[in-house]
Amino acid sequence: MIQFSHSVVEVAPFEERGALPAAILQRGPSDAWYVRCRPLTEGGEGWEWSLEGKAFRVPLFPYLIAGTDPEMAIAFGAQLGLTAMADLVGGDEVVRAHLVVGYPTEDRGDHLRHWLGVAFQLRGRK
Repeated sequence: MIQFSHSVVEVAPFEERGALPAAILQRGPSDAWYVRCRPLTEGGEGWEWSLEGKAFRVPLFPYLIAGTDPEMAIAFGAQLGLTAMADLVGGDEVVRAHLVVGYPTEDRGDHLRHWLGVAFQLRGRK
């Protein structure tokens, strides 16, 4: 069974510096992580391996969701999750899916802006 985890990152300090928000996650000595390094809405390429070091970076990307209903946010989150799972490398077992959520969510009138990042810990890569 896949384990699920999440972390939360405050976006404002990154935006003040003009930097892309990111979380730093700890990596075990034999962990292999597959990290999304471009928005999931761009599809396909954009994944990188983290195979070495004690920590690794998971960047967050902004996503605009039409409307302000919580149901739309949930549906969009499910769509992104399925897109991410479809991009995974075949043959590697997913051990953990980690979602990084940026806060606060920004209300832009008829849209919400959410910041999200994702990484998968895979077995069989190292």
